[in-house]
Amino acid sequence: MKHSALIDSGQINSPPCDDDMAPCTTINPANGEVLCEYYPHDPMTVEQRIDRASTTAAFWKRNSLNERCDVSAALRIT
Repeated sequence: MKHSALIDSGQINSPPCDDDMAPCTTINPANGEVLCEYYPHDPMTVEQRIDRASTTAAFWKRNSLNERCDVSAALRIT
């Protein structure tokens, strides 16, 4: 089942997006500071990103913990 079908069927709850693509703002409740603004993605972009994440997770799952640690260590910035 495609992820968009899960959303359409109500199995995944998502707040409605405004048609004008207004950003969602993350605010620190302790001091009111704006931490970040997130802009909604169109359904095709969401589907592409979920598919990419699923493919990447499957790739990592096929590797041992030692192999994953080696890759992570190689990416570490010193």
